[in-house]
Amino acid sequence: MAQLVLPVVLVLSFPVCSCSRRTARPRPDARSTIPREAGIGAHARLSRAAAMEDVRQLAAILESSHPDPYLGGGGRIAFHRRVHRALDGIPAGGLTVQQLLRRLRPLVASVHDGHTQLRGVRSGSSRRMWVELDAVEERIHVAGVYREQDRPAVGQRVAAFNGVAWDELVARSWAFRGADNAYDNLRHLMQAMREPDLLEDLLGGVRLGDTIDLELESPGGARSHVTLPMAPLSGEPLRPPSRLSLPAPNAADLAWGFLAADRSAAILRVDSMMRYREAFEYWRSTGFVANLGEHLSDVVRRATGREAPRSVDARVELVPSATRMFQELFAAMREARTSALVVDLRRNGGGNSAMTMILGHFLYSPDELAATDDGYQIPRFSRLYFENNRAMSLEKLQSRWSLLQPGDLDFSEEQAWRTRPTPLSPDAAVVVEQQLARDAGMMPTFAVVRRESSAGPRWTGKVVVLTSASTYSAGFDLAGMLVKHGAVVVGVPSGQAGNCYIDGLAFRLTHSGLEGSVSYKRSLMFPDDSARGEMLRPQVELTYARLVAMQFDPDAPVRLALETLGR
Repeated sequence: MAQLVLPVVLVLSFPVCSCSRRTARPRPDARSTIPREAGIGAHARLSRAAAMEDVRQLAAILESSHPDPYLGGGGRIAFHRRVHRALDGIPAGGLTVQQLLRRLRPLVASVHDGHTQLRGVRSGSSRRMWVELDAVEERIHVAGVYREQDRPAVGQRVAAFNGVAWDELVARSWAFRGADNAYDNLRHLMQAMREPDLLEDLLGGVRLGDTIDLELESPGGARSHVTLPMAPLSGEPLRPPSRLSLPAPNAADLAWGFLAADRSAAILRVDSMMRYREAFEYWRSTGFVANLGEHLSDVVRRATGREAPRSVDARVELVPSATRMFQELFAAMREARTSALVVDLRRNGGGNSAMTMILGHFLYSPDELAATDDGYQIPRFSRLYFENNRAMSLEKLQSRWSLLQPGDLDFSEEQAWRTRPTPLSPDAAVVVEQQLARDAGMMPTFAVVRRESSAGPRWTGKVVVLTSASTYSAGFDLAGMLVKHGAVVVGVPSGQAGNCYIDGLAFRLTHSGLEGSVSYKRSLMFPDDSARGEMLRPQVELTYARLVAMQFDPDAPVRLALETLGR
């Protein structure tokens, strides 16, 4: 069994959530030292030679950096067959960047890894389809619309998109981008439906007009069509009314409140883990500067309503603190004798999972945290890893395993997990506590509270965690920590798999300028449970029939949680 090392997740500068449950990673450097061809854009033309070089470069990056790029796609021969197809079909006159992207996507998707991806060149268009979507029981339904005339579509399931049937859309999405499981694939499909550039590729490269046709299926099975605008959004989405009034999130995407008049149940909303103070403190401690610029300033502006000061330290101090909010929440629950806490992670697509350590401190004793079995990880330290992590060196890593060489897989965590005593020996407990103290010390706001309250009284009620297809990366890590301590999962399975590949290394292809991310770790949160390793299925799952019965209430999972708690 593995020693507990707390999770920290860094998100790259492009929209990929790079998930690491153990160590912080400096921002990958996506710059290329090789000059790129001029006029790079979706429709810029590449020569055949340039396109072929980019295909081979991508294949080399996957083979040299990913822990196992062959397993998900049928083996090494199948991998190189895809490389051959991508090369063989490039015309003598070359092709555009967009055409190259379409050739490369099946190769990347074949790895079946939600954290390994190749991004497209976005047009910058603000157009999007006037609809909000959600997933239940491996189907997508309309959760909200933007015109009164479209209200009847709410709750109906998607049957086809511009004439492309649902099953074909699902299959295309699997080939379009790698996914951890069926709900991760639905998450990607919903993302593509929100972004015209991705949607056009998914629909076969057909240019979208000013409208788009959606074929829908009602709860009773009747089919209908709705024509939706493809234009910049106007106004807020029209959704069914909720029977609950949830607290609004602050600038750190956090909120808490009571769910029952007798204050017997409380809710903690964690809509993301990208904007709380302790995340910035951790990034500052590790020298990860990318998120200490405009991202930090933007959070400060949201929190204060004014321009951020120039000093990084001054800006960090103005960011709302997760530690402070948790202090308020748990003090209020102790005073009210609250017996249940609902942790809402439905919208949490990731961020910095140092919050897992903070929330764990308020919920569990040091001994309980030390005894946590969070599985193990197998990282690969390639040349791309060191290019992305300039502060790391082979010499530092060799302190863990003296024989480690560039490109090797590191099995030290797995070996520790397999030999860890149960229960922990006193010496092992000391090692775990030292690691926890080091991690806490990188977040001064939390470190002070941890030192002062380690032996204090703790709230000891029941915990329920809400997940959805959008619960991912750091959000999934937080859910996983709660599950390891007995929390009941309610809602929809998360897109993140418990046993998957994580931690993205940024890269950029030389000639096309296409950027992407390749995982360098195999992570096993449930090493001995392949079913939960593929999909963390809720003990109380929201079904489509239940959603219909609740009249498509946007907070149906919260109501289901309250029913589960007997409230």
